[in-house]
Formats: sequence, C-alpha cells, structure tokens
Amino acid sequence: MNQNIRSFVQTCTAVLALGMLVVITVSVTAAETEVYFELQDFSVRCCEEVEVELWINATNFQGGQINLTYNPNCVNITNWTRNTAVFSMGGGTHYEARVWVTFATQDSLSGEYKIGTFTLQCVNARGESCETSLQFVTPSKLFDHTGKSVAANWEDGTFGCNRTLDTGAGGYPSISGTHNGTITPNRTIEIQKLYTYPCAGTSGHTEYARIWNSTLDVNATWEG
Repeated sequence: MNQNIRSFVQTCTAVLALGMLVVITVSVTAAETEVYFELQDFSVRCCEEVEVELWINATNFQGGQINLTYNPNCVNITNWTRNTAVFSMGGGTHYEARVWVTFATQDSLSGEYKIGTFTLQCVNARGESCETSLQFVTPSKLFDHTGKSVAANWEDGTFGCNRTLDTGAGGYPSISGTHNGTITPNRTIEIQKLYTYPCAGTSGHTEYARIWNSTLDVNATWEG
C-alpha cells in the first residue's frame, strides 16, 4: 500500500475512534438523579395551608425513604398523600420537626414521577415573618430493585410564613418618564402597601400614580 494512503487511513481511523469515544462519554454522563419539590420556594400567611408536590427524576430505581426536617415554630406538615398510582407501597409518619416517608413500586422505574404531596401550614400565630428550610437529611435514600442505594441530588425547599418584601427607598441613578410593562408571577402575590419616595436634595417627588388591570383601577395624586 502507498505510504501516503496508509497514513491517511491511520489518521481517519484515529479520528473515528475518538469520535466514538466522545459520543459514549456524553451518553453516560447525561442522566442525573434528583429528588425535588415542585416549588423550591413558597410562602403563605398564618394560618393558611399550601400543597406542594414532591418529584423524582431517576434511572433504574424502585423506591426510597425520606427524612424531611423543618422548624416547627414556623411550619407544620399536616398531611402526606403518596402517589399510589405509581408507588403502591409506602407510608408516612409525622414526628416533632420532621416527617418520615417511604415509597416503593414492584418494578424498576426510569423517568420523572410525582412521589406525593405534602400539605404545609403556617403556624406563626403572632403574625411575625419567619422562614424555614425543608431539608432532606440522613438517612434519606433511593434504592434499586436489589436494595442497593442509588446516588441522588436532594434539592431542599424553603417555606415562608407571613413573609413580606419591602424594596426600600431605592437609590440613584433614576430615569424619568413612563414605564409600560408586564410582570407575570408564578404564584399569587398579595400587595398590602406600595411606597413612593422623594428624592432628597433634588425636589423630586411623585405627583401621580396609577395601577390598573381588567378588574382594578386605582390612582393617587400628590402636590409638591
């Protein structure tokens, strides 16, 4: 065989082998196992309740056990409803400041599934704002069909009770003019008070403000 042709064939073979290696590496590392809340951060007022779904995205698993902890002075978990359409076996037990949950199915699963739904209640009766982590702690685990532990990322959640947000007076620079825009929240936001601040040392102040939509139209006027 001609030396140039032999060199070309060897080069092509090496490139092809490298390409096959890259494809295999990508396919092996693409999957990631995780357990997570449908909403990672949520808040209600005292003494309201909210339902939050717990989900799993995993490969070749059959069940698991969850030890979920929280601050009982801020939130109480009043109920756990397992997704029995997928996980026919399991249970849930409530202890002080934690909940113990188990879930299992008869066959190995791969994909994204709802494990169940927690019902959480804001219990800060004094009306003060508080926040607590919903934390997965040891011995939270997933298992395959042989009972072997399956490695997973456990995404903790955050629950707020009577949580408020005050942006404060803001700062410079400011931009004059009219702003038209749309803000679409992913949950209901109840507004109790809006603030408008003067610009100290500039004689700048708000003279007119209007907030409106299809069901609301309010305005206010100030004289400087």
